[in-house]
Amino acid sequence: MRIALAGLAALLLCGCGQTPEPLHAGGKPISHWLEGLHDRNPNVRKTAVAKLGNIGSEDPAARPAVLGALKDADVAVRCQAVLALARAIDDPAVVQALQEAAKDKDAKVREFATRALKQL
Repeated sequence: MRIALAGLAALLLCGCGQTPEPLHAGGKPISHWLEGLHDRNPNVRKTAVAKLGNIGSEDPAARPAVLGALKDADVAVRCQAVLALARAIDDPAVVQALQEAAKDKDAKVREFATRALKQL
């Protein structure tokens, strides 16, 4: 009985059963960066895309958010999205999105997307 109680106490002390801490990027939770994608300031959106790109597939909301940033009105945000997605070439949706970005109206976005696709 003592051994069972000692084992239970050890489990409780080690933190088993606690909910895991949410993922952070740049010292802030993912939710902060997801909200940043809707900021009026394109620099804030660009930073948010970069931070979410660093998270990659570790958080299920990060990659779709970065994919959505490919449609941002700001060229710098779209370029940052391409750079972030270039690291996720294992995802067919990313490859397709980069192919679409290679047809972007902005030459810089097209160039970034074309380079990312060549790395495949």
